[in-house]
Amino acid sequence: MTHHAQCSPGRRSGLDLLRLMAAALVFLQHTLSGCQLDDWIDVAGFRIGRIGTALFFLLAGLLAASSNRAPLNWFRNRLSTLFPTFWVVTIIGFCFAAVTGYKDFDTWQVFCQMTAVGYFTHDEHMVNVATWFMSPLLLLYLAATVSRMTRPRLLPCVLAAMFAGAALSAASEPPVVACHTVTFLFAWLVGRCSADRQQQSAALASVVLSLLCLFQPEFRYGAVAMTALTFALPVQARIPLTRGFGRIAYEWFLVHGLCINAVAFTSDNPLLMIPVAAGASVVGASALKRLVQWLRQAVSSVVLPRQRQLVVRSETKVAPIESIDLEADSSVQEPALYEASVISQ
Repeated sequence: MTHHAQCSPGRRSGLDLLRLMAAALVFLQHTLSGCQLDDWIDVAGFRIGRIGTALFFLLAGLLAASSNRAPLNWFRNRLSTLFPTFWVVTIIGFCFAAVTGYKDFDTWQVFCQMTAVGYFTHDEHMVNVATWFMSPLLLLYLAATVSRMTRPRLLPCVLAAMFAGAALSAASEPPVVACHTVTFLFAWLVGRCSADRQQQSAALASVVLSLLCLFQPEFRYGAVAMTALTFALPVQARIPLTRGFGRIAYEWFLVHGLCINAVAFTSDNPLLMIPVAAGASVVGASALKRLVQWLRQAVSSVVLPRQRQLVVRSETKVAPIESIDLEADSSVQEPALYEASVISQ
């Protein structure tokens, strides 16, 4: 198996740039739609927000392949980092919908969205539609885990062929999710390559996606995203703005829809709405990150002492309490609090 290295600081700078680009494009489309300017979101045959979404799935696939954690530990870490933040935002979304009445919902919808399957069950009727990506992303992470436990390249190739075939055979609605899935899987294969071959692999994947566009135009978004990755990988310049945003990228993707909806209640003027919603979403993402970190610390302060007590009680069954050295016992260590970012490992 070809050894793959983790992203170096220089290459990570390029990925941070792609994160910011993805967020800007998604935000601009959602804001223009909130201003009833849907005609402005299509440029030269491209829907600008869909390019950002393709970049998002590409980065998720690339970084999922770059992790050196054990597969099950990695997947458990993904769940523990994604869900707490997602739950907080989803609860806020339901409260916002209940107060404003802009959407109705029932207990079944609450259950589906809290378990992150809302996109498959409620689609456009979801509260905070901008979080739809969680449903397919978790399935892709599960597939990535299974792949790493078996054949790291075989399963992604098979799945990419299956979803590409499904997208090519689609006759009615654009197969958006299927094409984003192929983009994720292609990025996964790029990430499994050695560091010195990733740029060439990304260029090859861009060519393949471009050829698929001849038969299914929806693949053009993945082709643009993969081309952007080809040029971003060698970027070494550190840009403070992109590095700072990279730390709150996941939180931003979750809250920006709520912020846009909130601002839309006061004004639909794009000259006012765009800067106000942009500032609100950045502030909201930063506050959300701090809130979740505080909640994790609060839970840890309650759970960890109980875990220590259980360990002490179990040890006393086989040895006197005087022989137990909790400080030296490697089995009694606080688990690390991982950074809650879907596109940062």
